Amino acid sequence: MIGRLKSFANGYRAVDIRILRGTAGCGWVATIVRDGKVLGEAMDQGDGVPVCYRFDADEEMLFLAYSKSIYSWKDFRHDERFLRQLVSHELYLKSLRGVIHGASERRRAAVLSCIESDPTGGN
Repeated sequence: MIGRLKSFANGYRAVDIRILRGTAGCGWVATIVRDGKVLGEAMDQGDGVPVCYRFDADEEMLFLAYSKSIYSWKDFRHDERFLRQLVSHELYLKSLRGVIHGASERRRAAVLSCIESDPTGGN
């Protein structure tokens, strides 16, 4: 599983993930990192609105090119799909390790229910 995440992510990581409860389900806020460099924050508000993020222009072009390369050219939201899957994979790995920051058993169960209800990150 970890090897699969590394090959999928290509140096991208979602760190400091915070879970949100939106009007239409679970959302999140995460810091996006590539090869140790912080690119910016990404957020899924959990209300059906597309994932929003902001990176500097050069990093955003690299990010868009990579996310488009791993999904069908017909998929017009490849960046959003990639971020959702990246965060879902990271949360899943964290839950396996039992290290969701400061999470009580109740909080951990809530996070796992979000993952289980949408394991592909909305795809």
